[in-house]
Amino acid sequence: MIIETLETPFDLSYVKRLYLPFKVTGRCACGKDVVVDLSGPDSDYLHHPAVGGVSWVYFYCHACEREWDESVRLLVALVPEEVPT
Repeated sequence: MIIETLETPFDLSYVKRLYLPFKVTGRCACGKDVVVDLSGPDSDYLHHPAVGGVSWVYFYCHACEREWDESVRLLVALVPEEVPT
């Protein structure tokens, strides 16, 4: 099998919210860890994601009421998988 990467960027412009099975932890300036759950409709999400582009994760610290964003890059991997026969 040959997997070829194309130069054309993957278009996710129609996607407003992308839920992913991840939790992201950021450290607030006050020293508290803040966890953001990106996994479902009752949680946070990536806003207007672009594969290979920068998205932002929003953090809010309830301890000191500070809010901030941190950047993440969404990468997609396509890997051959051998299926047992």
